[in-house]
Amino acid sequence: LTQHLADAGIYQRDGNLCRIVKDQDSKIKGIGRKAAGGPVVDFHDLHSITPVIGNKISFQRERITKDGEITTSAITPPAALMHQLLRLKTWPETPHLVGITRAPFMRPDGTICTDSGYDPETGWYLDYHGSPIVVPEKPTRATAEDAARTLLSLTDDFEFMDDSHRAAFLSYLLTLIARPGIEGHCPAHVFTANTPGAGKTLLVDIANLIAFGQVPPGYQAPQNAESADEW
Repeated sequence: LTQHLADAGIYQRDGNLCRIVKDQDSKIKGIGRKAAGGPVVDFHDLHSITPVIGNKISFQRERITKDGEITTSAITPPAALMHQLLRLKTWPETPHLVGITRAPFMRPDGTICTDSGYDPETGWYLDYHGSPIVVPEKPTRATAEDAARTLLSLTDDFEFMDDSHRAAFLSYLLTLIARPGIEGHCPAHVFTANTPGAGKTLLVDIANLIAFGQVPPGYQAPQNAESADEW
């Protein structure tokens, strides 16, 4: 069975079999904004993997009639076999799924992935429907500086303390885009301000929209009445 899992759109992730399904638009809890629906990772269980395998592989049961003839009939994949498949925990020919992104990203060799679908070099699944992106094979320093000015122009209305803080925002954005191509740890970035409402969340959203094509739903400041500090 394992050699057919990839053709059936099945991946492995964290020792489990999974698939990519379309999620509906959902409201981000505690923030009041909406996250656009898109592909999400869904881990397989007995009920979900049985029809997928059944559509890819034909299972037959043989019966011997009273006349001694052998007849066959189609059956659904046996539950015991599906349980065994799910519990293997290793599927050599099944691709590993690292994650899903909705914007192009950098590979370890420095190339840019812009083709939608599963990228076997990185294990990322790209769901990109934007305009074509043209990246020069040998960008010059002038090309990089021009691109940096374009990105930083999005932050013209933010009051940074100095240029080093503006550069830190650019570092955060580029780290997100290059993350699939970095083997190992990445630096953490902390956004602070000397007054509430300065635009920290908006600044983060700008970078996340560029890097991922959407606003991630899982971050917000803790609602603690005893402390006015945010983290």
